[in-house]
Formats: sequence, structure tokens, C-alpha cells
Amino acid sequence: MQAYWLSHTWIDQPDESIFLFAALPSLILVPLSLIEFVSENFVFLSSALAIAGWVLPLTLFLSRRRERSAQFLFLAITSGVSLGQSLLGMAIIAGKNV
Repeated sequence: MQAYWLSHTWIDQPDESIFLFAALPSLILVPLSLIEFVSENFVFLSSALAIAGWVLPLTLFLSRRRERSAQFLFLAITSGVSLGQSLLGMAIIAGKNV
């Protein structure tokens, strides 16, 4: 039983794979920011992805408080950091185009 508990992580459970959304803003924003491809639609899409990458894991954390609550909290904080990085990157890039 102990070996199964150690090998059974949050990534093995489909309901908790929503934390993968936390990586979406960075995966999309970094390549596009390097080529400075910014428009109103892109900023709107990036904002939506960044907010989704932060809100969805936080919602899941609040709805599923169990013995792994510390792990959920860590992942929710990581998602919040991703949101902050995304918004800061968009602000810097938008400032260059003004």
C-alpha cells in the first residue's frame, strides 16, 4: 500500500490534470513575445489564457480540500506566479509598441 501511495501522484488523476493549464500562458506568450507579435486580439487572448491558468487550478483547490491540500496550494500559487509573469510580459511588450 505504501509503494502505491508513493507512486500515485496528482498527475495520475484525470480530475487534477487541470493544473496543466498553468503552463499554457508561458508556453504561448514566450515564443510570440520574442517576435513581438502583439495586437489587441492577441493581448485579449493572452489575458484570457493567463486568467484561466490561474483561476481553474484555484477553483479546483477550493472544491477539493483533502489530505493533499498543501500540494494543491503550492500549485495554485505557481499558477498565480504564471499569471503575474504573463501580465507583466504583456505590459512590457505593449509599452514597446506605444
